[in-house]
Amino acid sequence: ARDVNNADPARRGRRIMGLAILTGFAPDGAIWRGQIYDPRRGRTFESTLDRKGAALNVQGCLGPFCQTQVWTRAK
Repeated sequence: ARDVNNADPARRGRRIMGLAILTGFAPDGAIWRGQIYDPRRGRTFESTLDRKGAALNVQGCLGPFCQTQVWTRAK
């Protein structure tokens, strides 16, 4: 699969497998702030990471609209 939805035509040929989607994170108190890339939309969004035990709450926001996914550690 290729990054065909990327807004930058020069990046549309790169492989999605192995692509870093979480970048630029730095601690901000108990959470981390950075950016998340969504290859389905070809866009980068502001993001926060918040660890809760074995789960990681990953939130991406575009303005006031946010979506959160809960990622769990593989066993």
